[in-house]
Amino acid sequence: YIPGTDPVWIDSTTRFSRAGQLPVGDQGRWALIVKPDTTALIQTPELPTRTVETQEISLPEAGFGRVLATREFFGTSELATRIVQSQLKPEQTEKVLASLYSAKTIRNLELSDVTDFSSPYRMRFEIVDSKLAQTSGGEAVFFFPTKPADSVLSRLAAIDDKVAASGRDLGRITVQEWQYRIIPPPG
Repeated sequence: YIPGTDPVWIDSTTRFSRAGQLPVGDQGRWALIVKPDTTALIQTPELPTRTVETQEISLPEAGFGRVLATREFFGTSELATRIVQSQLKPEQTEKVLASLYSAKTIRNLELSDVTDFSSPYRMRFEIVDSKLAQTSGGEAVFFFPTKPADSVLSRLAAIDDKVAASGRDLGRITVQEWQYRIIPPPG
């Protein structure tokens, strides 16, 4: 605990947290600040959490579309994503993403370094031949995923038994934001 106008809480036992980013198990708990003038317990802060997904959907004249997706994680969802991603190989992440987006292929997967705390954790990838974006018979459609709240994070966590069995609250997302830019086919 570092006192100040905006006190900073640190849990040095977690490998993937930045200063001020407590793991779920430490949030909202009563703590004793060890110093001579302490008279009462103080509650640790609950970390706001947010996931922002941006998708640029390009619909062709005919066939399946191309989706360029970027996901940024903040707060508890960032910490949980760093933990999960530290235990997965990129090909496992690609497989989960392909399933989530009903795609044959995920290309150009870019993942932040789980130990780089200079910016929020980020995923960027291209979804090729997704059934969610297609053009046929002069009609172009884009289907929003049927379960948008079923985040990539929860699917990734399901792959890794150790993380899923650890009791971490990986589904605790308070704000999930989607931004879509749909580019129709020519004409």
